[in-house]
Amino acid sequence: SPGVAKTEVLVEDWCPVLAATFAYWDNILGPRVQHIWAPKGQGLSLLSDGEVTFLANHTLNGEILRSAESGAVDVKFFVLAEKGVIIVSLIFDGELKGDKNTCALSIILPQSELSFYLPLHSVCVERLKHIIRKGRICMQK
Repeated sequence: SPGVAKTEVLVEDWCPVLAATFAYWDNILGPRVQHIWAPKGQGLSLLSDGEVTFLANHTLNGEILRSAESGAVDVKFFVLAEKGVIIVSLIFDGELKGDKNTCALSIILPQSELSFYLPLHSVCVERLKHIIRKGRICMQK
């Protein structure tokens, strides 16, 4: 998607993450990816920007009627065998441009890394929740 900001991050060693994304629900346009982060020189070579956008949008489908308590963060875990990826998404309410929106912070990994990732899942979720707490503060400024 041409309107999606993308940052390539220099990673010194091998990185199992194909991409990380931030997406939000737009009441007119539906799910929108606002930013993609990917390891420089790896990761997205396996996925096009369009595929990453599709995957990130997939995480917000069905969330339009989300009624979670204030401050709640829901975790979604997908194995999309047809795309060969796993997606870990944290769904939360955030403030964008003065409006409350349903948002998703996601990481995308190759399905081949499932056994590597699973023992780390709870640690990754806690770290992503910490990032979301910090992000919510920035969103309100």
